[in-house]
Parts: sequence; structure tokens; C-alpha cells
Amino acid sequence: MKTTLDLLLDKHDKWIYMVTKYGCNKDTSEDIVQEMYLRVITYIKKTGNDITYKDDINVYFIAKTLKSIFIDHIRKENRKSALSYDEESYSLGEEDTLDYESAYAKVQVMLENMYWFDKKIYEIIESGVKISELSEKTKIPYYTIYNTYKKVKNYLKSNI
Repeated sequence: MKTTLDLLLDKHDKWIYMVTKYGCNKDTSEDIVQEMYLRVITYIKKTGNDITYKDDINVYFIAKTLKSIFIDHIRKENRKSALSYDEESYSLGEEDTLDYESAYAKVQVMLENMYWFDKKIYEIIESGVKISELSEKTKIPYYTIYNTYKKVKNYLKSNI
């Protein structure tokens, strides 16, 4: 009697064909099928469940596994393209430099002119105290502190 892995390998070309129908090239399809083998073997070892159906592989289970791996692959590719950047487009030119000392002085002036409660909440949280800790100690609702901090932070960002 053939093992589950032997039954899987007998239909290797079928698995490759299924994944290429999703829109992958040959190399990516091979990678996805290899990942499927690993997941299926891990699943069998962890759960002890058998994925055979009347001395044949449960094709529905394999198809769902392949589809899941394919979707994970697409998500990873989209994340990579969203995070990749061109160094030239992110380089700061001379006109884009920020004078940190004057910006800090401007922030301090804005904080001095702010309502005392808003200023104090902002300073405490910026010093490293967590909002939940501050809420617990002062008995001020969490969302009141969070919204105040967020309001002050957005105000400072928009006016620098």
C-alpha cells in the first residue's frame, strides 16, 4: 500500500497544473506545491488525520491548501511592492531639510499656549507613561486621554 506522500507525489503534475491555472508561472507554481507538501505532512503529523479518500488523495483538501498558499503568496508580493522604495525619490534635497531646533522651539511655544489639561496629558504620555497606566492612576477614562493626546499630536504635526 502506498503512503500518503507517495499518493501526493503521483499527482505532482496535476498540482502544478492547478496552481498555474491560478495565474502563476512555472517556478512559482513549483514553490507553492513544495510548500503544500510541507504543510500537508506537518498537518498529518500534528493531527494524525488521514487525507486519503478510498485509497486516493482527497483532492478537495489539496486544492484548498494550494489556494490558501497561493493567496498567502499574493499577499506577500503585494506587501513587498508596497514597501519597496526608490532611494532617489526619498532623498532629501536642500529645500527639504528640517531645522530641528526651530521646530522644537515652535512646538514648545504651541504647548505653552495650549490648554493646561491638553498640555499635561501630552507631556506625560511623551515621557513614556502608557495611556492605560495614566487612566488607571487618574481615574480619567482611557478614551478621554487617548483622544486628547491624539488631538494635541495632530495639532502639533499640522502646525510645524
